[in-house]
Amino acid sequence: MFLFSVSSFSQSLENYAASLPATDALGRKLPTHAEVGDVKKGKLIGMFYWTWHYHQAGNSPNNTTEFLKLHPNAISDYNDPVWPKKIMNFWNEPLFGFYTNFDKWVLYRHAEMLADAGVDMIMFDCTNGDLVWKPAYMQLCEVFTEARKNGIKTPKIAFMMGFGPTPATKSAVDQVYNDLYKPGLYKDLWFMWEGKPLIMAYPDNIASDIKDFFTFRPGQPVYDKGPQRPDHWGWLEIYPQHGFAKKQDGSFEQMTVG
Repeated sequence: MFLFSVSSFSQSLENYAASLPATDALGRKLPTHAEVGDVKKGKLIGMFYWTWHYHQAGNSPNNTTEFLKLHPNAISDYNDPVWPKKIMNFWNEPLFGFYTNFDKWVLYRHAEMLADAGVDMIMFDCTNGDLVWKPAYMQLCEVFTEARKNGIKTPKIAFMMGFGPTPATKSAVDQVYNDLYKPGLYKDLWFMWEGKPLIMAYPDNIASDIKDFFTFRPGQPVYDKGPQRPDHWGWLEIYPQHGFAKKQDGSFEQMTVG
């Protein structure tokens, strides 16, 4: 999760649930108005959203929480032979059960819940090679567009690519540009920054026409060093976090929370 600071932000849809109180399964409560005051103007919130679950559809889901109940000693031994090998592990079963990214019912519920939480943008993590999982993000865009037609203020979308100006990063940027942005698909869902669609990627080896199309914010891969270039954004940091992309007034564009 990360926070953004902007001078102005307009959105035709309204969200009336973002200030609701909440308590999670561990008993942790959200702060109330008495603690944090009125909603701060010019502040946005983004969350990462994973689009690659459908790649695991051919395997039975491995629930790590249930697995450790049966094999508690394995938690401290990565090489314990009881650990499942060469398979994705889920820390627990999701709220709506194990699903693929093509389950429209689940995607619509996500749209509602993210809107209720006041999330302004979701970012797709495409940092593994040049995989962008097009079928999944296209399905999400279709469902979120339907939700918006029904009055739900869904988050907008953006992509985070690899942590460097590598051939894989260039390929990933080229793919989403040619498949989504260049054709102008789902424009109402594009998260804009400085008047252009935002992309967390390194612009160094990107073609000039694509470089001009996006606002680039390269990702800082490590958790504790802070920005190493003026346009760096973070994706995750240990406490206390750094601010990223310092502005002239001394404030910052972005900070990670998590």
